[in-house]
Amino acid sequence: MWMYFLNVNILTFLAYLYDKIIAIITGKKFLISIPRIPESILHLYAIIGGTFGAAIAMWLINHKRTSTKFKPVYKKIFAMQAFFIIILFLFNVGLET
Repeated sequence: MWMYFLNVNILTFLAYLYDKIIAIITGKKFLISIPRIPESILHLYAIIGGTFGAAIAMWLINHKRTSTKFKPVYKKIFAMQAFFIIILFLFNVGLET
């Protein structure tokens, strides 16, 4: 279980990093067109367990920290997962493995 969350958080961080690099490249008006990662996919990574990786990426590489559309959704995902983790610890559910 812990390996899953480690891998998902690494994947999430790398997705944010890739998107930040592409945002910088395309912002410089190069003649190339590289697709960025949609915000819905970044949210999906957080939903499946990459919330910590997303938080580190937003803090470390300053990506999506000021987005008025992105940040409220991320905060809701974070709050729901924090609530879920608290419930797991309170009831000691699924922590035997």
